[in-house]
Amino acid sequence: MAGLPGGRAASTAGAGGPSSEADLAAKLMARRELFVDDVLKEIRARASYRTVDDDELRAAVTRHVDGVLAHFAEAEFQLTSADLAFFHHMGATRAREGVSIRDLVAVWRRLTERLQEEAYRLVAHVPNRGELLLRTVEITNQLDRGMLAMVSGYEDAEIETDTAGLIRTGNTLMVLFSPETTSEHWETTLGSSGLDPASTYRVFRCRPTGDEPLARTVRYLRHHQRTCGVLRFGLADDDVVGIADAEVLDPPVPVGVSAAVPPARFPAAFRTATRALRAALALGCPAASTMDDLGLIPAVLDDHDVGEAMHRRFIRPVLRGCADPESVLRTVMTFLDCHRSVSDTASRMHLHTNTVRYRVARFEDLTDSSLRNTGQLVQVWWALQHYRHRGVMSVADER
Repeated sequence: MAGLPGGRAASTAGAGGPSSEADLAAKLMARRELFVDDVLKEIRARASYRTVDDDELRAAVTRHVDGVLAHFAEAEFQLTSADLAFFHHMGATRAREGVSIRDLVAVWRRLTERLQEEAYRLVAHVPNRGELLLRTVEITNQLDRGMLAMVSGYEDAEIETDTAGLIRTGNTLMVLFSPETTSEHWETTLGSSGLDPASTYRVFRCRPTGDEPLARTVRYLRHHQRTCGVLRFGLADDDVVGIADAEVLDPPVPVGVSAAVPPARFPAAFRTATRALRAALALGCPAASTMDDLGLIPAVLDDHDVGEAMHRRFIRPVLRGCADPESVLRTVMTFLDCHRSVSDTASRMHLHTNTVRYRVARFEDLTDSSLRNTGQLVQVWWALQHYRHRGVMSVADER
């Protein structure tokens, strides 16, 4: 965020009030040091800022003021990625220096209010004061995006420094979730947790990814600690595990969630949450998933022996006996997804109905099966799901 270009400072309107956005910016720029000193005085009154270097604070506040004033005369103002990165870095730095989030936001607000107050004073008696005041409010409101970036940086740094605490909480939760915990240790841990043995809770497990790192997942869960029933969570084996007393809504990463159970059934609930997470990851499902939502998919993914048997019975003959096996298998998958409707399958795949009929018949011929036979239909579905989600081997390997 650059300072005000030198050319703008020349467009003042003499000793009177400002006549344009650029004129107002120039008059405010002339009082920049007064703003900075005033805000630094406010900062120094806050205990959590006392460890922060004076020169660093002055430089940060000055850059903020310059950034506001530089955009008064622009027709459209948007914070750049460099601006947002600066504010994110500033928030992270303040967190590591021990500044409280409350003081951080309060100082930002004070700086914004101070600039607005001075702008109101300067335009009080000019004919176009309404236009100039509106411009001032628009710019300071848009700069609140910078405050959000700063708060995000603060929270990211908090999470980095709190990883040890998350691991400790995760270890405590795993005592409750592990079937190998002794009954005495389990009861002691439950007693110190504050959970009610007679109430029911949902156990969940989620996995941060490269696109959705730990910081965002933790921010989501901390928000839901206040609004949606997430009671506690921690880190275990690089996953986030936790307990909630309500549904886990709209997570940023796939989450496996158990049914609501009393604490005595936590080990089984954690096992089902883990299976649901594994299936959700295989399906690329971004939502919270339960075993009820996923049906037989967790069994398909977990039972490798049955999957391999179904693969040998229904997939391998097609891979070995067909010139274009992927088209046949994809058509049969879609055919089952469309409730065995030829017309719906043709519409979804943009094929002629005769092509669909031919490929389904070709599959039945190669596998010596009938999709009208319920028992064989279930086995074919299992084989196709296993092939779809596990990618057992390539066509070349099968031939």
